[in-house]
Amino acid sequence: MIANKNEVISWTMLFIYLLSCKGDLIMEKPVIDKQSVSEILRSSAILLIRLDDVALSPWVGETNGDLLIRDVTMTVIIEEILKGKVQQKVGESFELKVQQRGTGGFRVMDYYGLWSHSPLSAGVRFVAFCTDSSEDARILLSTDANCEQLMEPKIALADTKSALELENQNPSSADLIARAQTLSRQRGGIFARYVWAKIKPEAMNSLDIFEKVVKIIEDPETTELARESYLTSIEDALGITDPPLKQWEFRFIRSMFNLLTLSEAKPLHTNIEEVYLPNILGLDEDVLRYSANEIFKDRVDERMSILSSLKYRRKSEFTPRLIQWLEAK
Repeated sequence: MIANKNEVISWTMLFIYLLSCKGDLIMEKPVIDKQSVSEILRSSAILLIRLDDVALSPWVGETNGDLLIRDVTMTVIIEEILKGKVQQKVGESFELKVQQRGTGGFRVMDYYGLWSHSPLSAGVRFVAFCTDSSEDARILLSTDANCEQLMEPKIALADTKSALELENQNPSSADLIARAQTLSRQRGGIFARYVWAKIKPEAMNSLDIFEKVVKIIEDPETTELARESYLTSIEDALGITDPPLKQWEFRFIRSMFNLLTLSEAKPLHTNIEEVYLPNILGLDEDVLRYSANEIFKDRVDERMSILSSLKYRRKSEFTPRLIQWLEAK
């Protein structure tokens, strides 16, 4: 069968169009949001790297400063490019020269720089979250101005891959929350911060969506790192909302009191008692922001259950004022 002239022209035009936009059809440009709470979204490139042939020079005193400094020359191998694009290929090795700052011993008093807080030796692996626009891995990995952080794969890799998988799927808010609920018992802080960054606009406009995120925080089986990340992210978001979203704050306050009764949330108890609840309730101010009657309106049983739990569990020095707040009429 021979195509007529019009068919040839049509197919030719279609081919030219597809050729001109083939990049968009293959893969959209990764989202980079420098202001995001999520390191996944802030990063221009995320690399899984392995160190080899690490050579450390002797420690010497800084020219200006009280710390010691040494040069490090090492071979770096990219095992996987998780996000972005770099000139170096997977499996390709390249030389990288960096500097370490420190005390020369095990004492760490402050942040000394990107490469200064991890033991550097052959075989050590990192997930590198890089923020510079360069596509040269040597530049990306050179300093903390170009690379935000280096994290151990056992902490970061599974979280990062799960988040990027969702990013590629671009799920609806309902599907994203459902996935987050399913993975809350496996994933940690990196994944939680990604979920919150994606869901925040809707969660701060829909009390139903916000409730679903809070339920993840209250789930006893949610991992410690995920629970902490959701908690701090929500606290930060509510803290800058003007005017305050009272119903959101009420639900968040009840959630924090519920966490104080949850043994699985014990690592957060000190911060909740000392910082989060005093700040949002105004316990250190001349006038309280909220009373227990407001927060637990029509929730007498929940209030009494929390009060009973706080009275009979092991108390901190900050527990009595929360008990007093709950008992106030």
